[in-house]
Amino acid sequence: MKFSDIRPFVRYARYMTLAKEEGYRPSWAGDARLFFCISGEGEIAAAGDNFKMKTGSLIIINSGIEYEIKSPENHVSYIALNFDYTDKNTHLHLPIPPRTDGEFSSRDIIENIKFSDAPEIQKTLFLPEMHSLSSRLEHLVREYSMRIIFNEIKTSALLAEVLLDAIRSARSETVLGGGGRLDAIVWYIHEHYREPLTNELLGEHFGFHKNYISVIVKEYTGMPLHKYLNHVRISHALDMLNDSDAPIAEIAEKCGFCDIYYFSRYFKQAVGVSPTEYRRNR
Repeated sequence: MKFSDIRPFVRYARYMTLAKEEGYRPSWAGDARLFFCISGEGEIAAAGDNFKMKTGSLIIINSGIEYEIKSPENHVSYIALNFDYTDKNTHLHLPIPPRTDGEFSSRDIIENIKFSDAPEIQKTLFLPEMHSLSSRLEHLVREYSMRIIFNEIKTSALLAEVLLDAIRSARSETVLGGGGRLDAIVWYIHEHYREPLTNELLGEHFGFHKNYISVIVKEYTGMPLHKYLNHVRISHALDMLNDSDAPIAEIAEKCGFCDIYYFSRYFKQAVGVSPTEYRRNR
């Protein structure tokens, strides 16, 4: 399954606060679990690893994985979700409690999703600094609790955004050690698309080997540098074709293409028609 095919179903959403010496026994769940720490400090164990949860920490635990919410030294508050990645089991709308050792079997797993393009959430995903998700998760809990019209569509959309941001953050951490450097590289491409950007030039600007630049751009955008750069250029060319009557050759030059023939060929490959045909049919 591709990540773009997800249609998350939020089965249960709530706030959870644990005081000192309050915790839960190790257990298994039939659906996926998400915990986001909104205050205090705690600890969650999953698949044999311990994760320190502090404000802004996020953990996603897939179905069938053993986990334990441990008692905090003082107190800890979480936003907690029970969810599926698809909407195939929305008839199971009541919260499904986790089961302890001896009670759980593979038959209790509601869905077992294998993502072909998102290995970050194939297992347990822990991200210690995801403060930006706080408002969306709080919005999600409100939507779930209020149960107003179309709330399932809204909670699904909010959770899809949360999962997408989590994957992007995890990939950034894996490729560059975080710090927003991947965003900086992509933004640089958008700011300088008119220039003859190459792996060598980007590598020199950001202090990476030219081959590594190619790898990280593809990891983050799904396209090698030259394809991503042309994608950005074609997007701007479409804007100019829609909003102006400038000559095709001028548009090609302003969008960074070396000549009109290459521009026309790549435009038709990307859009399906030539620039002239596109303008004629706009």
